[in-house]
Amino acid sequence: FIWSTDIGTMDGTGMFTAPTTPGAGTITATNQTISGMAPVTIVPGAVNSVIINPNTVTLTVGDTATFTAVAYDAYGNLVSGATFTWTTNIGLVDSSGFFTAQTISGSGTVTATSGSASGIASVTLLPGSLHHMIVTPNPVTVAVGGVQAFTATGHDIYNNAIIGVSFTWSTDIGSITGTGILTAQTMPGLGTVTATSGIVSGNAMVAIIPGSVDHII
Repeated sequence: FIWSTDIGTMDGTGMFTAPTTPGAGTITATNQTISGMAPVTIVPGAVNSVIINPNTVTLTVGDTATFTAVAYDAYGNLVSGATFTWTTNIGLVDSSGFFTAQTISGSGTVTATSGSASGIASVTLLPGSLHHMIVTPNPVTVAVGGVQAFTATGHDIYNNAIIGVSFTWSTDIGSITGTGILTAQTMPGLGTVTATSGIVSGNAMVAIIPGSVDHII
């Protein structure tokens, strides 16, 4: 027989090597003027790699997103009908790729696995919008006329710290600079130091006490 094919290669012994792309064709064996044909269908191979879309995503804590996955064989052919197992270390993901972010900011991954092949998407979780502020130290005792430095941090509803929040400082128990340095009033009393950003404020309780003995009447 003389062997031939239109969808791969054949040697003289009838050994067929399939092409690396799916398709359909025939194998033909010929003896003089007589031929016989066998139909051949080439299908994708086993899953070799998985790609997730989106591959890189930035979300806010508690947000949701939908991931999709596609599988390919060793030659880059799409493997239709592949099933995936979804996992994540930064929230929850269901069997369809629907992801719910955790409430703590940070970085992690979403993984889709089919057989021995896996695809990974990178996820960055940012804090949410400003919800409350924390002023420190709180409470604090300061001598009359004394100086005390305060700091403030903005936090989202899940208490994640928000970087870069700017504050306006105010007080009813002395004077305070734009950087949070309090100079206590010269009379004992109770009051607050307040840091404000937009409509959100945080307070620290301040007790002003007499200083050391200066003179006797």
